[in-house]
Amino acid sequence: MGYLILLSIGAALGWLAAIIFKEQNGRTVLIDIVAGVIGAMIVGLAVNASALMNELSASTFLYACLGACATIAISKLVSRTLINL
Repeated sequence: MGYLILLSIGAALGWLAAIIFKEQNGRTVLIDIVAGVIGAMIVGLAVNASALMNELSASTFLYACLGACATIAISKLVSRTLINL
């Protein structure tokens, strides 16, 4: 059950990032969603290894949100750097 929550956290934050940055390209929106899911899963599982089968604590939820935001920011930085090359 915990992994579904982590997936939904990452997807929601990725979608929110696409709205905040006013992105119209579907590919860029998908990249944000995938980056959010990856960040939430990695950090959420690193903080609470039993998050896959058990419930999430508030701290795991917070760290998963921060991990999703960090990976979205990193993906934006990388994509802008590659565009400017």
